[in-house]
Amino acid sequence: MEPSATSNDRGPLYRALGTGAVLAGGLAYVGLGDPHRQGFLFPGCPFKLLTGWNCPACGGLRMTHDLLHGDIGAAVVDNVFLMIGLPLLVVWLLVRWRLGQRLMPIPAMIAIGVAAIAWTVVRNWPGFPLVPTLIEG
Repeated sequence: MEPSATSNDRGPLYRALGTGAVLAGGLAYVGLGDPHRQGFLFPGCPFKLLTGWNCPACGGLRMTHDLLHGDIGAAVVDNVFLMIGLPLLVVWLLVRWRLGQRLMPIPAMIAIGVAAIAWTVVRNWPGFPLVPTLIEG
């Protein structure tokens, strides 16, 4: 049976609702659980497992947990790069999308890559104070 010309295509609405539900569920899991504690059920960072270094996103779950609980200071310690960079990136992408411009031009991808590499190196220097926190026990 062919859909009629007057029927509404609800596919985009259902995709948006499904995406929202998955995001809400993920945020609820991170907010109710505590990624600062050993045994939090989430796979470890493959980059850290291979190199022993914190990657640019290491501490992101802990940062999200801290933000959901209103602890901005702890969120800064866990991953200030993502805390500031992700909202800025989202705003920048939305502005470019609304203006009909290409979302990720080559210079932007290079700048993001260089920033991520620089953050990875700096945050892994001995004595650097902003490292993800993990509570033993």
